[in-house]
Amino acid sequence: MLWIKDFFRKLNLNINLLMIIVSLDILLILLDIGNLSNLVLKNNSCISLADCLIASSNNFIFALCYIPLQLFFIQNLMKYELDTNFVLRNSNKHNLWNKMCIKILLVSILFILLLSLFTCFIGSFYSVSCINWISKTSYYYSVILRINYSTQFHQVLIRFFLINILRALCTGIVFELIVWMSNKSIIAWLVVLTFNCFSVFFPNWSFLYGETMSLQYTSWLGDYNYINLLPIILFLLSVYLLGYIMSSRKEFIDEKK
Repeated sequence: MLWIKDFFRKLNLNINLLMIIVSLDILLILLDIGNLSNLVLKNNSCISLADCLIASSNNFIFALCYIPLQLFFIQNLMKYELDTNFVLRNSNKHNLWNKMCIKILLVSILFILLLSLFTCFIGSFYSVSCINWISKTSYYYSVILRINYSTQFHQVLIRFFLINILRALCTGIVFELIVWMSNKSIIAWLVVLTFNCFSVFFPNWSFLYGETMSLQYTSWLGDYNYINLLPIILFLLSVYLLGYIMSSRKEFIDEKK
């Protein structure tokens, strides 16, 4: 498909920007794991890769650093998507909206995959094992004061991947919908950053960073029910459908010429 080739072509053209953002992500991961390591020294406990993944999903860093960096990359990657000439070559606006959403999905998967890989790689230098929550010397035990026999590392990794992709995808599509409807990226930035700031300081009132989307230690006390992700998926589908419906009403300068 030509648009997939176009996506990877643009990705290649923006490889320098991607490398800069990845470098910043690595610095943030080092900051998260470094702070965790300092806490471990104070508690005289040991950390695992699972602890590093949880540290990297810190609401403050994720909402106010990782997400804005990803949005900046998406904005740069798709800055010509709404250009009149591009629209005229893609006369079906519904298809154009679909392509934009799929590109946001691909970027979200790429960024969260890189975040997972670099967190595990850097965390391996600090960790004693993949997960050690069955030990009283674990950092998990020092926080919760309970041993966890049921949680396996792959469960932490899968949940980390799914929840963060949903967060990134929801934010990215909402951002692009606002840009699509208003033609002003500054409005999209203000809305997203305001929402993310609210989510950081009032997480219990945020559907993307609240209890059902939490990766913090208290959320691992029992079995996680993935049905909790259904409201987020429904919201995502609603935003997508809204964009799909509104795309037919989108007007472009010189579109009919």
